[in-house]
Amino acid sequence: MGDPGDERIPADFTRNPDTDLETWSDIWNRGRELDISSHRSIIGPIIVLFKKLVRALVRPALADLFELQKSFNTVLIHNVNRVESEGITRSQEGEERLLEQTELINGRSDSLFMVLDKRLETLDRQLDGFADEQARQTRAGLEALTADYRGCVEQINGLTRRLAELRQQQFMINRRIERFAAFPEGDPVRDDGEADGGGTAGDHRDDHAYYLFENIFRGAEEVILERQSVYLPYFKGAETVLDVGCGRGEFLELLRREEVPAYGIDLNEDMIQVCREKGFDVRQAEALAHIGSLPAESLGGIFMAQFIEHLPAASIIEAARLAHDKLRPGGHLVMETQNPLSMVVGARNFYTDMSHIRPIHPEAAKFMLQMIGFQQVELKFLAPFSPDEQLQPVLGEGIEPPVTDHHLFQRVAGNFEKINDLMFGYQDFGVIGRK
Repeated sequence: MGDPGDERIPADFTRNPDTDLETWSDIWNRGRELDISSHRSIIGPIIVLFKKLVRALVRPALADLFELQKSFNTVLIHNVNRVESEGITRSQEGEERLLEQTELINGRSDSLFMVLDKRLETLDRQLDGFADEQARQTRAGLEALTADYRGCVEQINGLTRRLAELRQQQFMINRRIERFAAFPEGDPVRDDGEADGGGTAGDHRDDHAYYLFENIFRGAEEVILERQSVYLPYFKGAETVLDVGCGRGEFLELLRREEVPAYGIDLNEDMIQVCREKGFDVRQAEALAHIGSLPAESLGGIFMAQFIEHLPAASIIEAARLAHDKLRPGGHLVMETQNPLSMVVGARNFYTDMSHIRPIHPEAAKFMLQMIGFQQVELKFLAPFSPDEQLQPVLGEGIEPPVTDHHLFQRVAGNFEKINDLMFGYQDFGVIGRK
């Protein structure tokens, strides 16, 4: 036991259960005693003195018990310390083993994740490839179906047009049969009694044949409508446009859409019947005689498409002079014919129609209108051959000339272009003059 002068234990020490084990060990190892205190301010010192006196009196009697208790407490404290120390050591060892296991698991996890990532990347590539292939096949299938659908639509449209043409042809043939039966010596005189410069006034037994010929070799009406639409600006706002040799009435249809007053003339009775069924004002008349019968400056415009090649040279000049006389100031004359500057047109297409007399050179037609007195005379070329009909170029997309023969290939390619222009130029041209 320590002396009264030894370091004392605070009086409230035993009321603090959270005191750490190291403090408890220090108390028992050093034999420290609890300090005696009192919270009373007046009699407190007396109470403290009394307690110290009582402690001194009872200490000898309880010395053995205190020693036994102290020994027990010391052993208990030491055992608690040992248990705590072993627990801390085991805890540290457990933490170390846990860290080792954690590091081992992390290492294995990293390896597993690397393998998993590689397999996922492979799977992604396979899925992407599969998706791309499926998309490609689907796209190819859709394109094929679209092409088949468009092909079917085009075939249906073509068959529909062909059926309409056949019905029209059948109608014309029936009319020709009826006409032959009614007038075995020839048709009666036409509406105005005028005679064709190349035949008799009443003989039109072959009109149906030329109508069928036009349907085969002239081209579909939709194509002619698109082709002749380039001339519309010359007739907008005009009054009383005359379509000479109106045929199936394509240009009359364009003028009607633009609300331009117009009428047509033609010799072919079947052509006239077709135009009248479409609601056009069409008269059966010979061109030069009809134009010559009109008052001077009575027409707002004159259109002659694929007509002058059927006339001798003198009649062509006469037609242009009459047109200039009958046009109002500001009116336009358009003469369209096949283009002989294209060798294929001049050698093949032109002579398909046996009623053609001779091709007309574009510059000659232009000079003719200028000499007659037309102003602002111009040439307009149209209806080019399709690329499939032309000579294929030596150089094209994806084709590069060899380095050693570059200039030679360039020259050959240039010659191919010149040959294409000479052989496969524009199929038609129009000469336009303004009065």
